[in-house]
Amino acid sequence: MAVLVLAYYLLWMKFGGVPKVRHLLPVIPLLLICLAVLGIKAGGTAMRAPMFLATALSLLINFGAHALFSLPYMKFHLAGQDRDAFLADHLRGYPAVMAVNALPDATHVYVWDRQLQYHIRPPTFFAAPYTQKLIDSGAGTVEPERFLAQLRAQKISHLMETVNFYPETAGTVEAAIRMLAERACLSRIRTVPYPHFRSRTLRIHGASPQSIDIWRLNADCGLGNQRRGQIGKDLSVVQ
Repeated sequence: MAVLVLAYYLLWMKFGGVPKVRHLLPVIPLLLICLAVLGIKAGGTAMRAPMFLATALSLLINFGAHALFSLPYMKFHLAGQDRDAFLADHLRGYPAVMAVNALPDATHVYVWDRQLQYHIRPPTFFAAPYTQKLIDSGAGTVEPERFLAQLRAQKISHLMETVNFYPETAGTVEAAIRMLAERACLSRIRTVPYPHFRSRTLRIHGASPQSIDIWRLNADCGLGNQRRGQIGKDLSVVQ
């Protein structure tokens, strides 16, 4: 079993991203047990007291940190704080969610920030550049006309994406949106600022606020119509 677990994580690191600490949680208890047994065998009974002390301190620090992190959520439930105000203060970019939810013509929203899609009322399409190709958003592979045709094929009405109008790297979503905006295929209807916080737990905010642009897909734009039939064929092959 240990060999299989080791092989799994080695393959993960070889062909995927580097695992974060939370990805290692399933194996950390096993490693700690093995290290504890080895320590007791190597040091005898003299190692038991330091090991128990280290374990108690670790539990105290972790439970203390968890309690500190949970304080705002406990206050929210106990004090009856307004939900939107709480999320705006603890969820990055949430003010843009309130703006999109207020749009009567928003029927399907393309969103890049995954933490926001759970609070958007209309159906959402998560960009997910590494796990889907229905709307290709991988860096270096995005073509404006094909991107527009894919948006139409998925019936996207609005996009939530920040685009700074300076030269971007070709083949990105940002560059495609800028070009489509120049050709009146997309209209930026609102830029929503939100506080940038470095730590939600310690209430440390960044030096300057950030923002999310809300774009409307214009139905009367002719660019990309010639590709809609081909995109439909491609999707039927994928399905």
